Amino acid sequence: MKKMPIHWGILFSFFMIFGLLLRPAFGLDISLTVANREASAKTAEPITSGVPFAEGILTGITQVRLLQNNVEIPAQFKILARWPDNSIRWLLVDFQTDLPASGSASVVLQTGTAPAAVSGITVDDQASTLTVNTGSRIFAFTKTELVVGGNYFEAVFGGATYRAVPQTGGWQVEESGPMKTVIRVDGGWLNGGARLGNTLIGFRARLYFFRNQSPFRVQFTFKNNNSFGWDSASGIAVTLSGVNFSVPLLPAGGAYIFGQGVEKTWDIDVPASGPPAVRDSRYNSNGSLAGGSAAPRPLAVAGPAYYASTKAWGQVTLPLSGFSSSVQAEFDRFEKFQQAKVIAAEVENPPGLTGITLWQHLHQDIGRWNDYGDQRWDGDAGPLSGNHYDWSYGMTLQFFRTGRLPFFDMARVLARHEIDFD
Repeated sequence: MKKMPIHWGILFSFFMIFGLLLRPAFGLDISLTVANREASAKTAEPITSGVPFAEGILTGITQVRLLQNNVEIPAQFKILARWPDNSIRWLLVDFQTDLPASGSASVVLQTGTAPAAVSGITVDDQASTLTVNTGSRIFAFTKTELVVGGNYFEAVFGGATYRAVPQTGGWQVEESGPMKTVIRVDGGWLNGGARLGNTLIGFRARLYFFRNQSPFRVQFTFKNNNSFGWDSASGIAVTLSGVNFSVPLLPAGGAYIFGQGVEKTWDIDVPASGPPAVRDSRYNSNGSLAGGSAAPRPLAVAGPAYYASTKAWGQVTLPLSGFSSSVQAEFDRFEKFQQAKVIAAEVENPPGLTGITLWQHLHQDIGRWNDYGDQRWDGDAGPLSGNHYDWSYGMTLQFFRTGRLPFFDMARVLARHEIDFD
């Protein structure tokens, strides 16, 4: 039987409209589609999603729960932002679900009913030690060193190897809950008594642990917090030949310049056994995932109509129809222009000119790891666009408007670049 393609925009809209029609009188049901772009099925996959609410709808996390197939499932909720009336504007939701290969599942976030109590991860934070128990594995840390799954973070500079060492007071339980716990560690790079650079050159690690799971995740950042080149007296750059965490985090044989104000972040999956794996999603000029790259992590999203109805993202204008023919034609051209930013089939070439998507702009970029996302408009020697930081917001907005995943993929690439450099 021929496998039918998944039309995400239609799917998101269907789930949203269907969910709103079946909304019970005592509260609001918000349908979330969980999309898996990997070719392998997932079991108890950890999912994190931000869900917006209109002003006045939800006042606290004691009146919200998560359902799948009409059965409540364990979930963790955290308030991210509030409206002026103190009601919840954005809610962070953590849960786990099974996902088919290259497919999707659905859950419903329901307001008006208290959630069932959830037991899961426990944390014991002492002066010199920190222990995390996920229910299936115990992680014990000594705060004078950063040993993650038996591995050290090491940077090679000038032929010497420097190890990531926590600073005094550098351990912090940043998020503690039954489904997900996040531990943040800050520190510097040491080789015996020698420090790499100065005290402004360091690292920040975030360790992510999940309920009843032995694998975990690490987000690790090399930081050069020296002034961004404006103060030559205190400015310092370092050139690394490698960064390792059991496996190389930078390709071998290069000279990687971390100038003033520059950072680089790696997302790393650490399995229950075996070597860590760097998770890096890179794209071809046509917007397809590059060979050897990891697919983006699964995401849970509502339909475009719901995002617009909350106004939590600001003013979101949905695709419209039903105008007079002249106005509708103008609006259709606007929609086509937006889609042409990320979908090659929508590009039209004016006479004597060549139009390209943002994916193609990225592939005119300087061929170095730390410039992926700078958008040089005329190849490696061309000027920077100067507004690539704004693009991540704009691409997310277009995704909210349309439910089309190419917009969200582009938003994640550019947001990843912002994380690297800010």
